[in-house]
Order: sequence, then structure tokens, then C-alpha cells
Amino acid sequence: MIRSGFAIILTQLAALDLPVILPLHPRSLAKAGENRMSQLLDGIQVIEPIGYREFLGLGAESAFLISDSGGVQEEVSVYKRSVIVVRRSTERPEVLGTFAELVEPGPAISALAQSWSNDVKQLHSRIADEPSPYGDGSASNQIVNEIGALVGGA
Repeated sequence: MIRSGFAIILTQLAALDLPVILPLHPRSLAKAGENRMSQLLDGIQVIEPIGYREFLGLGAESAFLISDSGGVQEEVSVYKRSVIVVRRSTERPEVLGTFAELVEPGPAISALAQSWSNDVKQLHSRIADEPSPYGDGSASNQIVNEIGALVGGA
């Protein structure tokens, strides 16, 4: 039986022996039902999609994240969490080995997640002082200061 990537990922999330919160779009929830995958959501806390700020807050309070999102790969480096990137490749290789690990859909998802969950404190301390490869968050202040210097110096 050929299984979709979606089914494989849901199977791996459901296999985890830890709480899993999954913001899931209504279309994806409907797709799960249409394709007889609803039972794969058992044991997963499915929630409605949430806003960006709420998502950042949830991510920052999580032990770690599992995502295929490029944006999440960047964001975890700011709020110091690790992410399992479920993709075959990434356009953000600068976070691999520090904030992110790349795994293809399949058993590697739950294997790595279980490994990380065995020592979350060590996982967090390993990256606590790791600088974000995307800057220190001060770019907007620097831009404002430079504009002020240019305008004020005219």
C-alpha cells in the first residue's frame, strides 16, 4: 500500500510518546477524513490554526518543533529551540547541525524526536548561546539610527 507523505508524517507524530500539538488547517483536517486518516490524529492534540504571535509563543515554550516550514527554521534560531525539518532538502542549511536536523518523511521523525525528548534540558542548553545565523534582531534599530544620522546630518 502506497501511503501519502501526509499519512507518514501523521503516523510518526502519533507514535511519539509525548504530547504533540498540531495546528491543522481545516482543509488538511478534511483531507485526513476523506482519505481515511482520521484515526492517525488520535493521540495528537489538533488545534485550529493560530496567529503568528501565538505560534511563536507556542514554539518558544515547546520542547522542540517538527515542521516543514522554512520560516520556522529561521524563527527557532531566535527563540532558541530545535526543529526537526521534515523535508528532503532545505534552502536554510545554515541552521542544520545547530538549531535544525533534516529528516525525510518516515521513521527518522519519531526516532529523532524520541531521542531529543530523552534529555530536553541538554537539548536546550546545547543551543542556548548559539548565535542566530540571521542576525541578532537589531537590524531595524540600526536602520532607524542610520536614517536619523543621514537626515539629521543633512
